[in-house]
Amino acid sequence: MNIDSYKVLSKYYDKIYYYQHTDSTTTEKYLTKIISNLNFKMKYLDVGCGTGIYTNLLYKYFNYTIGIDPSEDMIKNKINNNSIIYKKCYLNKLNDHSFNLITAFSQILNHLDSYQDLKEFIKDSSNKLEKNGIFYFDIFNYNFFNINQPMCEKRKLDDDIFYHINPEILDKDEFKIYMQLVNQITDKNNTINYSLKMSIWNNNSILNLCNENGLKLLSVTGMLNIDKECTLDDATYPKISLIFKKN
Repeated sequence: MNIDSYKVLSKYYDKIYYYQHTDSTTTEKYLTKIISNLNFKMKYLDVGCGTGIYTNLLYKYFNYTIGIDPSEDMIKNKINNNSIIYKKCYLNKLNDHSFNLITAFSQILNHLDSYQDLKEFIKDSSNKLEKNGIFYFDIFNYNFFNINQPMCEKRKLDDDIFYHINPEILDKDEFKIYMQLVNQITDKNNTINYSLKMSIWNNNSILNLCNENGLKLLSVTGMLNIDKECTLDDATYPKISLIFKKN
């Protein structure tokens, strides 16, 4: 996992994230799509909630909401909201279950270091879902990066604050692409370096694990965009969103 790097990212995370998602209408439409698949809206779990961007958008539909993240720095300054419980922990350490919705935004599955971690994460998610519950996650698209090199970027986050993204594919095979982000934030005269390791799992490997754990695929689109329908074999989009339903 990339926990240490999020000590750096926590201060700038909301600015970094909102740079990527300026179209709130498109995001809201996608969140509505997720909610529309639910028969019941009692309990919601947001895994890897970070600074609570999506937790705060979705909690209003549920009676009980938990956001969990292993990085204390990401969640410690949350605005007080009595309708949301934030916990510093990993999914496999959460002693709660019977959720109607579990989400893992921001490529949480790609932060998992090994296939065994991926397998256990999907199994834990399924076990914590009620029957007919919904499991949402987004991932880097293996098929896209199998034929395309990642692009370096420089983004202006604010006056005198810039975010430099330097991705590099280190290794790849038919099961996984190993990518490292050696990134930098310049805040006035202060330069902050950090790195993130990403495991871009073969899409069909993820699908097989979900099927083995009673999760049926309902939808695949470009990242948080219902107007960009695709398949798991599609190489069009660098990030894709998936919705599964527990049998």
